Amino acid sequence: MIWALAATIPAATGYFRVAAGKHYPTDVITGYLVGAAVGVLVPHFHKKKKDTNVAFYGGLNGGLLRVRF
Repeated sequence: MIWALAATIPAATGYFRVAAGKHYPTDVITGYLVGAAVGVLVPHFHKKKKDTNVAFYGGLNGGLLRVRF
């Protein structure tokens, strides 16, 4: 229900903006797609992973400490 509401409100706003002559349809479609992409990708990129890998590699010439988030 939240996803439907989150998709319907901007679509209706875009429709009414085009109907009022304030924007071109291509502007509204592009804004809708960019906004949807940002709304999906930003939370996806900020998700925390369950485990953090910490590894140490040692050799004759030095060492490497790798931390993956």
